[in-house]
Amino acid sequence: MQETKNTKNVSWCKLFLYICSVDEKLKNILDTMCDIYRKYGIKSITMNDAARENGISKKTLYKYVSDKADLVKSTTRYGFEKHISQMNAISKSSNSAIEDFFELYKVIGIIMAEYNPAIDYDMAKYYPQIFKEMQATKSKMVYDFTFQNLEKGIKSGVYIADLDKILIAKQQALLISSTIDNKVVSYKDFLNKAAVITRFTYHLRAICNTKGLKILEQKLNELKILSK
Repeated sequence: MQETKNTKNVSWCKLFLYICSVDEKLKNILDTMCDIYRKYGIKSITMNDAARENGISKKTLYKYVSDKADLVKSTTRYGFEKHISQMNAISKSSNSAIEDFFELYKVIGIIMAEYNPAIDYDMAKYYPQIFKEMQATKSKMVYDFTFQNLEKGIKSGVYIADLDKILIAKQQALLISSTIDNKVVSYKDFLNKAAVITRFTYHLRAICNTKGLKILEQKLNELKILSK
């Protein structure tokens, strides 16, 4: 179903209200847990470990979360909300749909540098419901960004005018949510910056019109210069 401007605004308002409503102490705890889970995965970290790493007692920790599953869920949600906020900021910070993708590339580069596959493994095995919710959140995040980017690009005259925005946004969401891992192809093949820019380039060349392609090639050349 196509999202209207009002429904998108409601979504971002909910995000803003969620972040604002999180207690400052809880934010500190969740920031710490994001770092800990990235380093060590989830399974091996006990509530005692979580309390010690935060410099608080376990009794204090239980004032904010009910158990380890709640801590994992809160940490995951908090981490995703920050990524969504970053992507929203990218969309609002420029008038260039193509520029948005290159800014997103920078953000994804940072995320991938911190990525630990053990998190996904532990989540899928020990917290399947949370993992399912995480995948749904990831899909919606990519869908929203892509759909809004397509609208911006068409409106500014750099994307092909008659694109099926809903189908393309769903396609991108499906790609990012894939956990296929076999001898032929694996999602792990795409967990590097070179693969990300290849996917972005492939996507943009498919949706850009003549004007957009000129801008895209210019941005790609700039990226090559910066990478040297």
